[in-house]
Amino acid sequence: MSSGIHKTAIVSDNASIGKNVSIGAYAIIEDDVVIGDNTSIGEYSIIKKYTTMGENNIIHHHTSIGNLPQDISFDRDKITFLKIGNNNEFREFSSIHRASKENESTNIANNCYVMATGHIAHDCQVLDNVIVCNSALWLDMDILVEMLLFRVIHQYINLYILEHLL
Repeated sequence: MSSGIHKTAIVSDNASIGKNVSIGAYAIIEDDVVIGDNTSIGEYSIIKKYTTMGENNIIHHHTSIGNLPQDISFDRDKITFLKIGNNNEFREFSSIHRASKENESTNIANNCYVMATGHIAHDCQVLDNVIVCNSALWLDMDILVEMLLFRVIHQYINLYILEHLL
């Protein structure tokens, strides 16, 4: 990974960028974002305010991280968060939303892999080693779960012991 910020990237002066971070062309990093060391942000990606991510994360091109929750009752004046751990990878066109409840956070732990067009919705609690397959929607994960193509888990569902959805 080559480090540096591409000349066309827009990075807020109020963002905290770690060491050896690469930010691609036309990427946008908003206010109140923390990006850990050795992280790569791909071209045309956006990291929205109130997002914190640890070290060694890979954000591929055209990825949306920390956007507002898709909840029509969400009050845009509320401050909510997205917290991402270490060693995660988010493939192209994936989207991750911050929490819908004030002062709460959507959380993604460590060593997770979100495939292309995967979505992690507001208020999710994703633990270590979760794989989100292409076009999958996730809401509330409590153990390692592997989800197959085009399966959907909707809001308010908790998965505790299930290892594979077939």
